[in-house]
Amino acid sequence: MITTAWIVACAPWAPPPDRETSLTESVPVAPDQVLVMPDTLWFEVAVSDTNGETRSFQVINGTSEPTSVFGHTSVDGDVAFVVDGVAPVVDLGPGDTLEVPVRFTPTRDGAYAAFITVSDTWVVSLTGQGDAPRLTADAADAGDVPVGAAADVSIRLGNVGHEPLQLTILDESLDGFERLGEVPTTVDPGLEVPVAYRFTPYRTGVFVGLLRLETNDPDHPTFAVGVYGTGVEPASTKR
Repeated sequence: MITTAWIVACAPWAPPPDRETSLTESVPVAPDQVLVMPDTLWFEVAVSDTNGETRSFQVINGTSEPTSVFGHTSVDGDVAFVVDGVAPVVDLGPGDTLEVPVRFTPTRDGAYAAFITVSDTWVVSLTGQGDAPRLTADAADAGDVPVGAAADVSIRLGNVGHEPLQLTILDESLDGFERLGEVPTTVDPGLEVPVAYRFTPYRTGVFVGLLRLETNDPDHPTFAVGVYGTGVEPASTKR
């Protein structure tokens, strides 16, 4: 008698895992069963690591008969998860084990999820965390400032990602503005750093300053943030 097991790649599914399952966790092989272990694979990879991370689960033929395992070479849905190097059909003799490597290569910061169904019974949950910096930037408006007077404002550069944010100034246009401090070269995850400017209008009208940055945020390799202000007539000269 030939026993048949199916590995089916399914659409993404995102319940959080209750625990991380060790790849070395010992699970007894019951007789006359096809077993899959572990049932959860957890990944955490920096987006900058283009090689990704590979973890594996095993399909074990615990029966006394040969088993044919039919599979796919990739997971449908979230392309960050790929099943590596498994033939479309694998024959397992009694007691044989099939190692199924799954590679996770994230392209953005954040959570990923999918699952693989084996033999219409076993579900292997795939959950991953892509780690990358994520730039946030708030422009600053000095409002109305009399000609000859001054007002200080700050733009704010933050990092809501999971890796340090690297910043390099590409150029800066500061008509009517003067930067009072340094632009940070690194912003750690979860932090926000102010960059102060002084607005001193020399005429009436709108002024715009622009700071253009190069970053290691994969979504914003270059980014521009502005400071604004309006020069108005001093109170004593208004009519």
